[in-house]
Amino acid sequence: MIPKELRRTFDIDTGTPKEVVVENNGIIILKFSSVRACMLTEEMLDENKVYSVGNILSPIGSREFLEIIKAKH
Repeated sequence: MIPKELRRTFDIDTGTPKEVVVENNGIIILKFSSVRACMLTEEMLDENKVYSVGNILSPIGSREFLEIIKAKH
């Protein structure tokens, strides 16, 4: 249950589907979205993972992102 004040602040209607993501020592509550496209490849796969708010990667996108990070260091 989300308190009424937070629902008003973040424009979340009662009954809106929500998604809970556990990240580090916190919990993130998102409005559920069936759009889970990878931010690099734009693939929409069941295997895509949410790494942080808005950062969704497919398996191929994850490998590409790792290569980008390695190249910068």
